[in-house]
Amino acid sequence: MNAISNPESKLKSYNPALIKAAHLIGGIQKIADICGVRTSAAWRWFQRGHLPRTEWTGETCYAELIEAATKSVVTKAELLAHVPKRVSRTLTATQTN
Repeated sequence: MNAISNPESKLKSYNPALIKAAHLIGGIQKIADICGVRTSAAWRWFQRGHLPRTEWTGETCYAELIEAATKSVVTKAELLAHVPKRVSRTLTATQTN
């Protein structure tokens, strides 16, 4: 059984939107291809349960690419609902200033 069909097996965190996108698109390799990253980078997103920090800083647009590839079945908002702790601390600090 692989980690996509049994998400709790090897993943540190679980993001149902990423899992659903992988099923719709055809796997982690396809997501990596669409986003222009290596498979190992995309695999880390699944292991950690979220897209990279750069999604929240505006440096990348992987969520938009994945949303387009799934024909909006999986939305950008769903993909970004799982905010990494490092980003959430930064967002909280900038909101209070």
